[in-house]
Amino acid sequence: MSARVAAALGASPPFDPTHRYMTSWILPPIYLAIVRLLLSIYAFTTIFFVLGWDGTSRHALNLVFAAFEIFLTRTSSPPYAHLLIIVVILALYLALAYVTHATAGFYPYSFLDPNKGSGRLAGYILGILAAACLIFVIVWLVVWLRKWVTEEKFHMRGKFAKSRSLNDEEMVEVTRESMK
Repeated sequence: MSARVAAALGASPPFDPTHRYMTSWILPPIYLAIVRLLLSIYAFTTIFFVLGWDGTSRHALNLVFAAFEIFLTRTSSPPYAHLLIIVVILALYLALAYVTHATAGFYPYSFLDPNKGSGRLAGYILGILAAACLIFVIVWLVVWLRKWVTEEKFHMRGKFAKSRSLNDEEMVEVTRESMK
C-alpha cells in the first residue's frame, strides 16, 4: 500500500506504532482480545444459528460492537475518507435490496417499495444518508473526546503504548550526535 493511500485511510507507517488497535485505556490487552473474541463468537453464532433473535436484535448487536470499540479501545478518530467508504457501502446495500426484490419478489425493508411513492422513497434514502453522515461526525467527536480525556488528561495510554516517540527532527539530531 502506498504511503498516500495509507495516509488517506488513516494508517500511519508503520501501521500501528503505539499498538492502538490492541490496547485499551482500561482493559489489559489479553482481556481486550478475550472480549473481542467472545463478541465475535456470539455474533457468528446468532448469524448462523438464529437463536430466537429477529433482525432488530442483530442490528442492535452492531451498536454493542461499535460502543465497545468507541469507548474501551484506544483507536483514533476515523479519517474523513472513511465517510466515503460508508456511503459506498450504503449504496451497495441499497442496490442489494433491489436485487433481492428482483430475484425473490420482496423488499427487505418495506419503505424501499417505490410503489408507495417515489418522493417518500427519495426522502428515506436521503434521510439514511444524512443519518450516516451525522453518526460518522458524532462518532468522530466522541472518539476524539475519549482520546483527549483518557490520554491527555489522565495519561492512560495503554499497557504497550510508547509514552513518547521521536519525531523526524529529533531523529536527525540523534543521528548527528551518534556520528560525532
